[in-house]
Amino acid sequence: MEPTSTITFLLYTAVFLLAIILIVLLRINHHLSNLSLKNSHLSQPSSIEEIKSLAKEISGESPKESLALSGTRYEEFLKEDPSRSSLSKKEKFIAYRKWRKQKGLNWNSKD
Repeated sequence: MEPTSTITFLLYTAVFLLAIILIVLLRINHHLSNLSLKNSHLSQPSSIEEIKSLAKEISGESPKESLALSGTRYEEFLKEDPSRSSLSKKEKFIAYRKWRKQKGLNWNSKD
């Protein structure tokens, strides 16, 4: 065999092997993407109830309880004077704005 024919043969063999490796890698990528799509679809909660139960499972309490226990400013406002809970929604809002102004919690200092 001539040296050029040997080099040509080796070149064609290398190209053929690289093509096979490329095909195998593309198939693996395709299978992995299918698996990840199936897993992501299975792991997502499908309803509000599932989301609430997952939140309760993670925190150990219901979302409303965790919000109430977080100690928001509004909860602090209501705890200071229990009679505020009996006010109408509009009256609570007005009183809360005044309370925030007294405490210096408002963003706008002009109020």
